[in-house]
Amino acid sequence: MKSKNYDLVIYVVLVVFIVVLGVYKIVIDNSKKKQKALLEESSSAIVELASNRYKEVSSTDNNIFSLVYKYYKYKEVSTSNDKLNYDGYTPKGGSIIVNMEAEVAFALYNDYYCAIKDYDGEIAISVKDGSGCDLEKVYYEDESGASKPDVSGNIIAVMYQDGNWIKADTYQKWYDYKQQWWANAVLVDQEVRAKYLYSTPGTIVKDDDILVHLVWVPKYKYQIFNSYSNEISETSIEIVFQSSNETESNKLSNEQWITHPAFTFNGEELDGIWVAKFETSGTKDEPLVKPNKEALNSLTLSEQFDASSVFDDLNTYGIMKKNYVHMMKNTEWGAVLYLSQSKYGIYGIGETMMGNNSLSYITGCASDDSLSPSTLECQNEYNTEIGVKASTTGNIYGIYDMAGGLAEAVMAYTKTTDDNNLSGFTEAPDETYYDLYQSGEESDTKEAYNRKIYGDGTGEVNNWYGCTSYMITSKKPFFIRGGSSINPNIFSFDIYNGENRSDIGFRIVMS
Repeated sequence: MKSKNYDLVIYVVLVVFIVVLGVYKIVIDNSKKKQKALLEESSSAIVELASNRYKEVSSTDNNIFSLVYKYYKYKEVSTSNDKLNYDGYTPKGGSIIVNMEAEVAFALYNDYYCAIKDYDGEIAISVKDGSGCDLEKVYYEDESGASKPDVSGNIIAVMYQDGNWIKADTYQKWYDYKQQWWANAVLVDQEVRAKYLYSTPGTIVKDDDILVHLVWVPKYKYQIFNSYSNEISETSIEIVFQSSNETESNKLSNEQWITHPAFTFNGEELDGIWVAKFETSGTKDEPLVKPNKEALNSLTLSEQFDASSVFDDLNTYGIMKKNYVHMMKNTEWGAVLYLSQSKYGIYGIGETMMGNNSLSYITGCASDDSLSPSTLECQNEYNTEIGVKASTTGNIYGIYDMAGGLAEAVMAYTKTTDDNNLSGFTEAPDETYYDLYQSGEESDTKEAYNRKIYGDGTGEVNNWYGCTSYMITSKKPFFIRGGSSINPNIFSFDIYNGENRSDIGFRIVMS
């Protein structure tokens, strides 16, 4: 009898549990439906309100380029002086941005749903998941297939407008690789960093506040065109952009495709790399990457390497990833070179790159024409009509000083003896930070050029446009690139012993 009563109790408990569970599910489902409906309704209302608000504000202030509004824990927490003051159902969190055309993009969410809208799209409501709900999902992306630039942390995207670098609106067009418009960014002084990070797009970024200019080189694969390192005529290099999870490198023969090796760093596949827009200037303890400055020279290779690591600092430069900044490797030089020699670079507009012929090694300078002799002056600054022709794109959005200025040391190495190593390195740094080449004694033969690394811009392009073409050897185990102010050429690759020289500089890369 006792057993039957016990079974009955268990049965009743189970029934009650199932009923309660069912009721709870109904309540939750109803709550979800209500929250979805409310989010849909508020999203539509916010689009109209935010657009009208921009029109109202911009009608009295011509310096307004965009408006940004933010929500956190069901409250508006916009950092600008202007508030949206929406009086309907308030999202739990998210961001809203209105561009110069009064178009609205946003990412808003509540407990269960995420509402996303880009500038010219419809509102999309989806179940909120672990991937989050933020405006990164609606970052601008051009039609070239190039990966979106990494503007995380303290990297500030910029555009050039009316003689100034301004903070870019990363939710609308701020680069276009099909138009040789490479993405640019800056790092600023820590005292004004917060000001720029939280300022609205269109804000002028003062030159005095900028410490580092950067240019985004997206990951790509290229079609092999000179597998055997023959001396061939100059040609366009065929490039297709890729994402970090795409890799092709199985076949190393002509007309096959290979993912450029610069986009693998420390075993990790990258979406792209940030490359210094100019040669390094400043001092080895306080280096800079800026135009119109005397490039830093007269350092050994190891001193250049150490000076590059100074950039890897949170307080001064705002770098949030440890071991993120390093001295440019030879393959990374090649990555910039090949992109420049493609339809996405200066080759794509049929222009000839002007060299930096400044014997004072002023960064960003351009010669008057390809026949101009070297001079102590800066004939054309980087942002002038002729000056932009010294960039890898033929416009202000490219990378400068790749042809001329200082010859640039890069991190690449072949085995040598102590007598031939004047670099200051007593032992090699971590292999992540340099390219290792096969050893050899010849420097300007087909056999020498075949010691290349695919994509490094040596053997595959030897003697292009009359460039200096010497492969490193056991007697001269280090590369210098780009010629000099006397003989500028982005394709040039020469060799030296790593010593302190007044005509050699370097640049940095963020991987």
